[in-house]
Amino acid sequence: MLFKLRDNYYPYDETKINSEKNLEQTLRIIQEVTPGKAMRLISPAGDILDIALDEYTASIQFTNHTMLPPYLVPVNENAPCNEYHEFDVGGTPTPISLRHCIEPEKAIEIAVYFFHHGTIPNDVQWEEV
Repeated sequence: MLFKLRDNYYPYDETKINSEKNLEQTLRIIQEVTPGKAMRLISPAGDILDIALDEYTASIQFTNHTMLPPYLVPVNENAPCNEYHEFDVGGTPTPISLRHCIEPEKAIEIAVYFFHHGTIPNDVQWEEV
């Protein structure tokens, strides 16, 4: 199964992802070199997992191949909904509610699950945005 990891910066450079190890290594390099930079993991079916990682927090959004709602984000019940963390989405600082931010390790786990199953895990609480 061949996934693509696409940069949100024009001209949208792509990396082919062909293994779990390749995915994890690539995400960790992005996290270290360009913390907070959003990337787009695209399944062979066209489903999308937007992912942004920095040292202490991460953001994930699932969009199905139709690009129509619902758009799903994980819920962090322990975080305030009126505080935000900024991520870099294609060069635009984008505030994400801490209620929808998770630990980077959990984000990587979700990305790996998405890579193996082509969908998001049911053991995470998801919310429509």
